Order: sequence, then structure tokens, then C-alpha cells
Amino acid sequence: MVNEEELANLEQSTTIKIMKKRNNPGEENEEKVDEENRAVKRRSREKSVEEKSIEEKFLAFQQFSAQCASCGDGISVESHIYELLALKNIILLKPFQYSESMRIYLDDKTLNALYTELLQPLYGEKQTFDPTLASLVSDAVYCYTQSTENIDANSGALMECVRKLILMSADRPRCEASVLFGLGNLLHKLPIRTMMEGVVIGETELWSSAFDPILSPILSDPEKQIILRWSNVIPPEGSVSSIVQVRPDALVCKIDQLSWGRSLGFGEVKLRESKPNLDALGCDLLRLADLTQHASAGLNASFSFQIHGYNLKAYITTTIPNTSITAMLEILSLEFPKSVQDLHSFVSRQSLDKLVRLHEAFWNNCLQEKNDCSSQESTLDIAVLHAIKQSSPDRTRKNTNQY
Repeated sequence: MVNEEELANLEQSTTIKIMKKRNNPGEENEEKVDEENRAVKRRSREKSVEEKSIEEKFLAFQQFSAQCASCGDGISVESHIYELLALKNIILLKPFQYSESMRIYLDDKTLNALYTELLQPLYGEKQTFDPTLASLVSDAVYCYTQSTENIDANSGALMECVRKLILMSADRPRCEASVLFGLGNLLHKLPIRTMMEGVVIGETELWSSAFDPILSPILSDPEKQIILRWSNVIPPEGSVSSIVQVRPDALVCKIDQLSWGRSLGFGEVKLRESKPNLDALGCDLLRLADLTQHASAGLNASFSFQIHGYNLKAYITTTIPNTSITAMLEILSLEFPKSVQDLHSFVSRQSLDKLVRLHEAFWNNCLQEKNDCSSQESTLDIAVLHAIKQSSPDRTRKNTNQY
């Protein structure tokens, strides 16, 4: 919980009054929130929300979120990630995963149209992996996976497959070549067979064996002074709070002479559990949203990714044109292979297309400085969000967001 001195320093934003209201006895309880939700539904039937602009709709959602935060025990990360981010002036766009209250204030039609409007300009002309090349990649990987059934009789099959992939990269666009080099790296890191359930693996090992081999060629270019690194340090874009320190697991950084410069992207990694820790996963997403919001102040967009087990979700954070609202779009969801046995399904046309679009979205948007350098509206520090949210995690709470 944030102390009084910390809250006083952050009280420039009027939303912090939520905390004061919560601490006063006799305030509305959670049943009042449900009653308000039902009332909003009735009003939404009476008056069409289509008459309002996106700013008006989002402001109404922010006000509702502030009301929720002031009632009873506040709002939880597990069930109210969209509401918490709204208090930071961030709209999280993840199709088919929105909270009930968000769908009331920003109807499905508005959310889908906004997502499409912001997503399309992110990609260049190249949005797919060449079909003929994809077929050759699939054949090469299939031959190798088949050879692993009898390792002794097929010694050297690994290096043969890697050589094929590297040769395929000749004269190909960088987006395709980086994916081919990444697949070659991945062959050297994956075990041949999937490990037993319950085998202990740490976050660093998960990152280095399954994700870094393919993400580094896609997101790094030393010739352009840009590196993806496993850092676990506080970047310059982190929170100003001394109590809640924002320390991402991974960073995509520029190199400034002989030092690390501006951060272009951020990553968080969590192991998969039988019952997901939605509070921890939600806090990771809050950190990524906070970092990318600060980073995008001087850029057209900033990049982030969240790893949960072997699943990767990637986001682009940008400002909605002609507004002060920050939008965080999910641009990719992809399951990575656990072993060579899973590799053939990973190199499907759909997966290769997704990796090409990931490359294009990052390089086309996250290096460009904004033409309009006007300052963003001040928003709540992440320390305040941690103070507002319920302190006790509960893995059984309702959740609409997939991690």
C-alpha cells in the first residue's frame, strides 16, 4: 500500500481522490456498483451510444472505472484490468476479450472499428511469408523431425537442416530472412522430445531456449544499434515511484555510443501454472502498459510482449489520432514449440505470416519519432494503480482477458 507521503506527491491527478473516498466509512459497496452497471444498461438502451465520439465514450468508461475503484475493496487486477488501465488513460484493445462494463460504454462496433483503424497502418506492403518459401521451410523441418526418430542413423541431420534454412534466406526480404535465421537458432536450443510435466524450468531458461533464439533476429539489428536483451533492470521509462519499481524482464534498446539509450520495447515472462496467477499476469500487463505509454511519448509507437508459458502475445502502443488517449493493441498471439517434435506445426503458413507481421509492425513504427512532439496528458503513476487495486489476489475471480 502506498504511504501518505507518496500519495501526496502523486495527487496532482484528480483520480487519486478515489483512495480518499475508499478510506471513508459509509461509502457505496460492491452491490452499488452492480446496481450502477444495470442502470447503465438501461440508459444505453434508451439512447444510442453511436452519437458519441470515442473520447466521450472513453471518458464515461473512465468515470465508471473511478466509481468502481471507490466502492468497497476497490477493483481487482484479475477482473478489472481494462478499468485499471482506463484510469491511466489507456484503452486496451484485445478483440473478443473485453470486460462487460467496457462493452457497455464502448460498444462492440466501436471497439472493433477502432482496432481495425489502428491496426492496418502498422504493417507495410509485406504482410505474408512467401508461400513457395514457406513450403520449402516446412519440408526441411519435417525431414529433420523425422530424422530424430533414429538419431544414431541420422547423425548430422541438425546441421543439414540449419544449412538449408540459411541458404533459403539468400536474396529474401529482411522480414523473411530474420525468421529463417531465428528458426535455425531455435533448432540448436530445443530438446528433441517434449519434457515431462513437472520438470522444473525457470523463467530465464524458458526465455533463452524457446523465445530469444527467434525473437532476437526479428527484433535486433546491431548494424542499426538496436538490441533485444534480457535485462531485469529499471529503464529510464520506468515509474517515478520509489515504492513500486517497474523492472521488465526484457528490453529492446538503442545503443547510444558505448551506453544503452532509449528503450523501444519491453517484455515480461511468466511460467505457466496449472491454475494461472491472474494477479501476477495482470500486474505484468500493467507494467508493460505503463512503460510503453511513457516510451511512446516521443515515438509513433512502442512495442511490448508478454510470455506466459510457451504462449507469446505482442502489443503495439500508440496514441489514437486527434485524441490524447493511448491505445495498446494486441497484434500477435502465438504458441511457441516446446521441443523439436512440436516444430513442424510451428512452421505453418499462419505462424510464419504472424512472425513476418511482427517484424514489420516493430520496424515500421517503433523507430519513428513523432512529428507532433506535444506532451501527453499527465496520467496516474503505476504506484497509484497498485494502491487502488485490491491487495489480496484470488485465482478464482472472473476474467475475460487471455494471457
